[in-house]
Amino acid sequence: MTLSNSPEALRVAALAICQTALGGKQCPCTESGQFKCGDEPPGDYARAILAALDPIVAEAVARERWQPIETAPKDGTLFDAWCVPVGISGTGEGRVTDCWWFAGRFWNFDYNAEAREVFNLTHWQPLPVPPAAIRETET
Repeated sequence: MTLSNSPEALRVAALAICQTALGGKQCPCTESGQFKCGDEPPGDYARAILAALDPIVAEAVARERWQPIETAPKDGTLFDAWCVPVGISGTGEGRVTDCWWFAGRFWNFDYNAEAREVFNLTHWQPLPVPPAAIRETET
């Protein structure tokens, strides 16, 4: 589903456009409980805005999916990776957190906070975005 085809996204965007046009006051459409902004001119603007956002959102969603390890960043950026077991005594399958590329190899920190090389990685994805409360305290 794209944003421009989502009734809820359209409703929220149209309401925001209405409230902006009204200087922050509540939209009269919502006071009566009969939401009409999606069907009137603010809805047209909202549809246009959401249509413009669709490719941006699609790209962001694609970036959040697992990608082949060959496409992992090679500039020291941290990312999560997926490891597969190899051999009888190989490591188990699963997610390896906070990996990075350095000196031609993939690394992460072990339980003693020492850098170690990691092997058998097949996929990677960007680190998740931290919760808003944590981001605010870091700035």
